[in-house]
Amino acid sequence: MKNQEENEPQLYFPDDLISEYTAFKERVYSPKSVLYPSCDFEASSIKVFDNVTFVDINSKPIELMKKAGFKAYAQNIKDYKPAEAHDLLILLNPAIPTEWASRHLLSGAWIISNNYHGNASEMHS
Repeated sequence: MKNQEENEPQLYFPDDLISEYTAFKERVYSPKSVLYPSCDFEASSIKVFDNVTFVDINSKPIELMKKAGFKAYAQNIKDYKPAEAHDLLILLNPAIPTEWASRHLLSGAWIISNNYHGNASEMHS
C-alpha cells in the first residue's frame, strides 16, 4: 500500500521542457520576466528562467509553488495585476484564451505556446 505522500499531487519538471526552455533562452531570447498562467503543477520554467510568475485558479499547485519559494498567485488571470509587464508568456495547454494573458505583456514580448486548446491558431489569426 502506498503512503499518503506518494498519492499527493506534486510539482513536476519535465526534462524535455527544461531542454526547450534552455534552447530558447540561449539561442532566441533571455527574458527578464516570465508569466506562466494556467500552469497547474508544471513548473519546469523556474529551472531555466530567473523571474517566473505562476498564475492559476487551482490553488493546490499554487500552494506547492509558494512553499517552494516561487512567485505564484491563486487567481484568475483576468484578475491578475502585475507591477510591471512581462516579456515572455508561456501558454502550454492553457484553459484560457490567449488575450486574457497577453494583455500583461510588453510590446514585442515573446510567447511560447502550443495549440492544444487552439492558442497558437488564435495568435496566428
